[in-house]
Amino acid sequence: KYRKGYISTEDLKEVFEILGESITDDEVNTMIKIAGIKSNDKINFKELLTSSIKSIDRLLTKKVMYQL
Repeated sequence: KYRKGYISTEDLKEVFEILGESITDDEVNTMIKIAGIKSNDKINFKELLTSSIKSIDRLLTKKVMYQL
């Protein structure tokens, strides 16, 4: 948001709300935990993107393998 290299958990919640999804603090914390990102209410943006891309890649790979 302020180009500091991180996004706050509140900013992340706001992004989801803009996308039409309302998520709780617990859900944000679970996402961060699953992604393996260390957070003290600040999430390294590059780490978040990298983790998200890897997760999407794994899901797409499973979907393709399931369809074969």
